[in-house]
Amino acid sequence: MEVRIGAAASLFYGLFAVRIFRAKPPEEHKRLWYVHQFWFNLVGSLTGCGAGYCLWRKMETCHTPVVGTTEILLMVVAILGITGHLPLTVYGIAASIGGVAMRMEEWLIGRLDPRRTGAPGDSDRRDGK
Repeated sequence: MEVRIGAAASLFYGLFAVRIFRAKPPEEHKRLWYVHQFWFNLVGSLTGCGAGYCLWRKMETCHTPVVGTTEILLMVVAILGITGHLPLTVYGIAASIGGVAMRMEEWLIGRLDPRRTGAPGDSDRRDGK
């Protein structure tokens, strides 16, 4: 029964997340964008339902439930997935890591570029002096 509820909720988010969150498709490749959004949100919701199911079964079988790091992580994934926010959260984390990597690359290139003028560390100063 729980599996059917999770599958139905995931299908709902897969089909309607674009409307729920008022996402705007790009002008090009609209059909591909909708297919991607369906897949992205369906899998995110399924993951959340699966995490919630695992947490439910784990707590159901324990006489004295212990809440540790695993249970907290499962709860966060379950809440984000069931409410439809897991895909955006995962995308945001991935984009942030990419942004940090780009900043590190720029910093390293600035440090290692032999054509760079000024004393080492000049580019790190924020006061412009």
